[in-house]
Amino acid sequence: MLQKAFYALVVLAAFTLLTAMGGTGGFERAPRVEKNYAVVVIDVSGNKIEGEKFSWEGRIHFAGYLGMAQVTTPFEKIKELTVGEKT
Repeated sequence: MLQKAFYALVVLAAFTLLTAMGGTGGFERAPRVEKNYAVVVIDVSGNKIEGEKFSWEGRIHFAGYLGMAQVTTPFEKIKELTVGEKT
């Protein structure tokens, strides 16, 4: 009997700890930026989303690779950015 109670307690504790590991699952607000960067995001279906005060993970520059070099470009110098295949 004591062994069954112990197993039940272990299973309950494991369930509680594992379900508490997840995040809130809610929407997190992006940090505010000083300059107004207006953007239009177009997905592969052609749906457009227009936005203002755009930042990339709170930053106002885009970092990536150009061949073997890592480059960082401020938003002021970007006219168009395509990620993935453009049809």
